[in-house]
Amino acid sequence: MRLEKMYGLLMKALLAVLMLFVTAAAVEVSNDIELEKAINEKCDTITLMPYEYEYYLDLDEPIEINFDMVLDLGGNELVTYFRITKGAKVTIKNGELNASGDPILEVCGNSDEKSPTTLILTDNLRLTASNGILIDSSNGYSRVELDETTISCVSRNSNCIRVYGHSNQDASTVVSIDRSNLYSRNDYVIDCDGDTEISISDSTIIGAGCILLQGGEISVSNSILDAFLEFEYEDSPIGAIAFMPATGAVRVILTLGPGNQISSKSGAIFYIVPAAQGSVTAQIAITGGTFITENGHPLFSAPEEIGKIVGISGGSFPGISPEESAALAPCLNESLTVDKDGNVAAKPQEAGVIIVQTDEEDRTQSNPSTGAPVNTIGQWILSIVFRMLSEAR
Repeated sequence: MRLEKMYGLLMKALLAVLMLFVTAAAVEVSNDIELEKAINEKCDTITLMPYEYEYYLDLDEPIEINFDMVLDLGGNELVTYFRITKGAKVTIKNGELNASGDPILEVCGNSDEKSPTTLILTDNLRLTASNGILIDSSNGYSRVELDETTISCVSRNSNCIRVYGHSNQDASTVVSIDRSNLYSRNDYVIDCDGDTEISISDSTIIGAGCILLQGGEISVSNSILDAFLEFEYEDSPIGAIAFMPATGAVRVILTLGPGNQISSKSGAIFYIVPAAQGSVTAQIAITGGTFITENGHPLFSAPEEIGKIVGISGGSFPGISPEESAALAPCLNESLTVDKDGNVAAKPQEAGVIIVQTDEEDRTQSNPSTGAPVNTIGQWILSIVFRMLSEAR
């Protein structure tokens, strides 16, 4: 009997331990207290159930998440700040995060290259904040992925995504923005001042300025970039894309591919400041897209030697003035030009008479349609005739 009793107690204890792990693995919460408890217990999947009010967590300081977690907002609104650290992989989806003041999400890199700190925002997630996502690219490896996500920042000096900190060989940051909408009312939507790789595709970027690139690489394809200035301040953005290599940056590279539509109502589409003396690689490559200037603003506000920074192999510049078209010439290779409609196209071949000099005494005019010398064509016809006669014999 005693053995049976001990066996029963052991089974109950084992079941309790198993239930603890099950509870810690996936939970559904119905109020703020349950949500805070689930985070403290490091549950790896937390789902918010329908709630009469918004979920609200302590805002005295950001809540640190240093463990892998999937947070399904269940269509609810959550008011809080998160700091993702120590190689955690965090997915937030299906609902709205809302906060004012500090960055609503902060990502701190991890020293282990195989376990980068990772933030994934997806499934129609909405962020409404004074400041969006802050990424420190100087202290380790990190990844940020946006897919079907909307970020709105409506305060002054607020970015949807800001990357800072020039990295070294022991740090790397990669950001992917796909099928998302980013809006900043009074600042650049994306401010990149770190050794970072950012790719933007099939997305819409709207704000007082779209991109401020001071360090790292940004590539954009099949996206809309639209800059407008609703309220003008002393430090307001001055164009759709500001290209301003920072001291200490290793590389500053912008690639604008096909399918983009880029316009500016607040200034030049490109505001370029040349890199300071040093080993920094600074270049803009335009391979396609449409670039529209409005309100009399120029396409480029840039130094005279723009050809050393900008290379153009495709694209369309409707409404471009003859003066600006001529200014683009150093950015094109010798076989390309900007036609009267503003499209980058191959240079037309010049028609003319070709003079073939066989010797000092013999100069023969060419056939205008083929370019071949007339005497050569005659010899070729005669050779065919002689061949047909010989075959007939």
